[in-house]
Amino acid sequence: MFDEDAVYANKNFGYVLSRRKSGGTQMTGVPVHTVDDLILKLLATKRAVVVCEQVGKPTTRGGLFQREVTRVISPGTAIEDKFLPSHKSTYVCAIGAVEGSDGDEGEGELKGKKKR
Repeated sequence: MFDEDAVYANKNFGYVLSRRKSGGTQMTGVPVHTVDDLILKLLATKRAVVVCEQVGKPTTRGGLFQREVTRVISPGTAIEDKFLPSHKSTYVCAIGAVEGSDGDEGEGELKGKKKR
């Protein structure tokens, strides 16, 4: 986690802040075995989580690793049981075009017909 996200994790969850060099970007590491607990805590505060993972090798000794986004999790998109509240129902809706249906999707108006 970097910058204000790292500061938030430090203040609210006790993660240790560090910097690569004096005056540099504040950051905190999240041990892989605790990441699900942290994601659960962040989702409970209505925050979205973007998981980035290191790919490849650093371009120079002591250099930065290339990172890529591997997951985006928000309170509305979490589907794993471990991130869903066990005491509440969770609903999912899927909308797709069906031949013979009408309405104005741009206005949120849909009229469907059952497919037989």
